[in-house]
Amino acid sequence: MKNIARLALPLFFISACTSTPDPKMDGPQTPTNTTSIEAKQIAAENEATNVAEIQFAKGQARLSKSHQDKLNILLKKITNPDDVDNIKVITWADNEYPSVHTEKLPKEQMRLAENRAKTISAFLKKKSKDFKIETFNMAERPNAIEEFFSTDDANLKKSLEMLGIPNTYTAVKSPGRASKTIIMVILKRKDS
Repeated sequence: MKNIARLALPLFFISACTSTPDPKMDGPQTPTNTTSIEAKQIAAENEATNVAEIQFAKGQARLSKSHQDKLNILLKKITNPDDVDNIKVITWADNEYPSVHTEKLPKEQMRLAENRAKTISAFLKKKSKDFKIETFNMAERPNAIEEFFSTDDANLKKSLEMLGIPNTYTAVKSPGRASKTIIMVILKRKDS
């Protein structure tokens, strides 16, 4: 009987502890900041004041309610839309960025990344038709002319590569960028 009592008492305390509700889990959950280190670094390099990152479902270019909420939160941080110089939308297909050996992903992947960028651009244009939006398709590498003239496309993609984003040749795909989009708000420079 003593042995049963010794076993029962600890089991009682264990079950009491595990059945106690966690106050942090009650009520509506607030979204956490899920912006990656790479997104924050590329935003800092581009002097972007605000950055958001979304992940599309495989094969999809449609904005979910969650995506729209993230974009709305990003836009609410803009106090004066006239201060916005441009918004950069960097979009991946369902594959990683092509390596120097691959150069381009299949056409359907290039179209998928392009359609994702168009969907986000259309959403942003509904909020303010004056937004200048630049899109970057991460399903293709910059060509030799873009690299020679150091275009925005070539410079941004080079910066992302230097940050260590995986590509189709990289054996380790963690953290992968496939199916993701980075949205950065760049404000106009104030003359001192």
